[in-house]
Formats: sequence, C-alpha cells, structure tokens
Amino acid sequence: MENPNKALVVFSNSIAEARYSLSLPTQKLLHFLISQITYEERKQGKFLNTLEFSLTEIKDLFAEIGRKESKDYKELLRKAVDELHKNYIKQEIVNDKGVVSEETWSWSQYTKFDEGNGIFIFKFNQEVSPLLLELKSYFKSNLVEYIKLSSKHSIKLYHLLRSNEYMKNKIIFNLDELKYKLGILDKYERWDALKNIVINPSFEELNKNTNYFFEYETERIGRSIGRVIISSFDKTDDRACTRFVRKTIETFLKTNKIKNTTRDIFNSLSFSFNKEKETLYIRFKDRKTLDDFISSQKGVSTEAQAYEIID
Repeated sequence: MENPNKALVVFSNSIAEARYSLSLPTQKLLHFLISQITYEERKQGKFLNTLEFSLTEIKDLFAEIGRKESKDYKELLRKAVDELHKNYIKQEIVNDKGVVSEETWSWSQYTKFDEGNGIFIFKFNQEVSPLLLELKSYFKSNLVEYIKLSSKHSIKLYHLLRSNEYMKNKIIFNLDELKYKLGILDKYERWDALKNIVINPSFEELNKNTNYFFEYETERIGRSIGRVIISSFDKTDDRACTRFVRKTIETFLKTNKIKNTTRDIFNSLSFSFNKEKETLYIRFKDRKTLDDFISSQKGVSTEAQAYEIID
C-alpha cells in the first residue's frame, strides 16, 4: 500500500455540498481509492484507469484504519464495495433559471473481488467526475489525516471546513445550515446534544489528527444558539499556532479551578508550536519556574514538549 503520509486526497469544493451516507470503513476505503487518481485523469476530466490492488494491500489498509481485529477483512471489503455501489451520492444542481434538480450517482462503475487470484479491482463511475476530477476550486489533504479520524462526522466536517478555505479562514453557519450540511438536520434538536455528541468530539479529533487547528464560537438568535462561527489555520503557521495555544490555556484557566500560583506560572510563559517537528516549545522566565513546572507534570508525557529559559 502506498505510504499514507505521502498519498494525497484531492476533492473539488463541491464534495462538501454533496450528500451521501457511508460507514466509517467504507469512507476510508473511498479516500484511499481517491488518492490513486492521477494527474492525467484530472487533466483530461475522465477516469482512465481501472485500479487494481492485491488483497494483502487491502488487508493492510483495514489494519491501518483500526480494523486490526478483523481476520474477516474480506467481508469488510465486500460490505464496503456493496456500499459504494448502492449508497448513492446526491448533488443539487441549479440551472440558469434558478430551478433546482437533484442528480444521483453510484460511486463505482465496475468492481471485482477475485479471491482466487488475490486481487481487488475498482473503477470509478464516470458520472462522479465533477466531484473528483473538475478542480476549478479544490482542497487536498494527506490520506493519513483521514485514516486517523474515527468518526464520519469528523470526516464530513473536515470536508466542509477545508472546502471553505477561500473564505479567509472564518466561516459562519446558521445552526440548521450546519446540521443540514453534516447530514443530521433531523437529529440533535438541543444545542447541548449537538455540541457534546458531534461538534466538540469532531473538533478535538481534527485538531489532533489533521494539519489544521479549528476553533468555534456561537451566537444567539433570540434566546437560542443560532450561529456557529468557525475559525481555522494551518499548523505550519507558527504565529497562529502560538496564539491558539495561548488562547486554549487561557480558556482552560478560566473554566477550571486552578490555583493562583499555577495561574501565575502560565501567565508568565511564552509558547510556540513547530509543526515540522510536532513540538510545543514552552519558554520560562527562570530555572525555578521551569523546575516547578516539570515537577508538576507527573504522569504526563513530555515527549512533544521542549523547554528553555527566556534570556
């Protein structure tokens, strides 16, 4: 299997507006298949290749996405292939007169599960080419980012947020609009349920496993939460990451019962984040403060932390 750290998944922005429902293993198989689309196919606007993989590669993929318990990976593959053929993707099309129609397609044109020869063959349906090949506006991510996500809500939210990067990294959604785009319009009527079951777990996953940080705030319409304002920035932006870390710490200190001495320590610190090294740098004003901080980290991994004294 191609190294997921190097494989890229490229989507047209319109994928975020499309509606489809796939199980988590099937979504990850789909992202793997999309990562195999070639530059030449995108250039010509049509699928040229029938994808062929050994069953060993597919077994490795399912192990990579957390299905290591599955000696029945062949059954997982059968179910995923069946989903890709039967669970259609739908997209609303608006013509020049403003009339809305809905188009429905299957993901696959042809699949073959050849257990005797140990191969899996897949070819995309040409009808989905506008979503996967026509890249007037698009976003791309490493395959490994999707593989690490453990929720279909996280994946859909990531599509939605990445597809809106051109909106200056800040997006405002009415609550019903956001629920509609996530495919959960008829669920989670109360904001607390939506926040605790979908929003917060998804943001936690995305911040940990993707190349972006996301944060949100809410606005009321009348007496209820009516809008969600989402901000994002690339983890390679050290200044933005530093502001995010500082803001996160300030929020933590405000919302938890923290001793004043601990607050004083954090208020005197300087932070920076290096994405390339995946290291959070914490700078202290003196050796004693550093020693006090390290002694308070019992049971906490410090592998991704680097300490230094401020001159």
